[in-house]
Amino acid sequence: MSKPSTHLAAIVPKAHSKLVIQERKTPTPAEGEILIQNHAIALNPLDNRRVDWGLFMDSYPVVLGQDLTGVVVEVGPGVSNFKPGDRVIAFTPAVVTGNNDHAAFQQYTITPAINTSKIPDSLEFVDAVTVVCGISTAITAYDDVLKVRKPGSGPAATDSAVLVWGGASSVGKYAIELARLSGLPVITTASPRHHDSLRALGASAVFDYSSPTAVTDLIAAAEKLGKPLDLAIDAISMPDTLPQVVEVLSKTPGSGAKIIAHTLPWPDSVPQPPRGMEHHHITAKVLWEYRSELAAWLNGGTLTAWLEEGKVKPLKVRLFEGGLQNAQKAMDSLAEGVSSEKVVLKLL
Repeated sequence: MSKPSTHLAAIVPKAHSKLVIQERKTPTPAEGEILIQNHAIALNPLDNRRVDWGLFMDSYPVVLGQDLTGVVVEVGPGVSNFKPGDRVIAFTPAVVTGNNDHAAFQQYTITPAINTSKIPDSLEFVDAVTVVCGISTAITAYDDVLKVRKPGSGPAATDSAVLVWGGASSVGKYAIELARLSGLPVITTASPRHHDSLRALGASAVFDYSSPTAVTDLIAAAEKLGKPLDLAIDAISMPDTLPQVVEVLSKTPGSGAKIIAHTLPWPDSVPQPPRGMEHHHITAKVLWEYRSELAAWLNGGTLTAWLEEGKVKPLKVRLFEGGLQNAQKAMDSLAEGVSSEKVVLKLL
């Protein structure tokens, strides 16, 4: 497949700026990298936070985005598991490398092959792109923090149930699915309209997070399971959710150290958990920084097989068509808030 000498990108030209469309030189993949023609991009809350708070914005202009799907155009030296024409999803490392060539909000992106998975022909690009960030963060929580053995690699190495606060979020949904694949029971929270779908994913019990009895309901559900509750993933990680997670873990039987994985840094306003309870901020960045073997396991056929077999399902899509011209509109929609769906920008 041929590539153009230049392509279009939606860039942040200066601090706190709206996106503008600009032409960029189309790069050539280096060793271990591939060049992808992007068909769809999924947005994450981090994209807006980077603009609003200046996160990972060391210099301008900046191209945003980590989640993309498309077709391989060119492979760099040493890449043998991909070829031009392959349909793929990728979780790109631009926030770590600071290299705009690695970002998603453009027509062509360079990404490490190790962070890229093939997708089944039966799966539409706009659906496939919803999976990558949530599943990467959830697998990091289990393997890197909670020390649960990877699904399919033997018994889970724990008899604990798992509390997932925010089961209808992207990370929460995949945390439930991965727990099911590992044989671990899950209790979770979500608004009532999501309860049936989360039970269908594998949750043993689902409760309304806004209910005044949410904590006591979760404690009762954990006791009913007859298993220790040592592990929790707070997929919301706000000052009003973390204390409730701590309370549930504190008041349920355990078999050892209790561990909370949270998706945002622990707020200064929230008291630290009691002695004997750990907490760790989880981020899928570790797949780029020091857990390359975990990325290789996930992207070396595991995720592809899960998608083919229906063991992992895409999120619902809030779709924006019209290409990069509508990238800012998609960003604004995400800023208004979404639940149990992914904002996706279709390029082709």
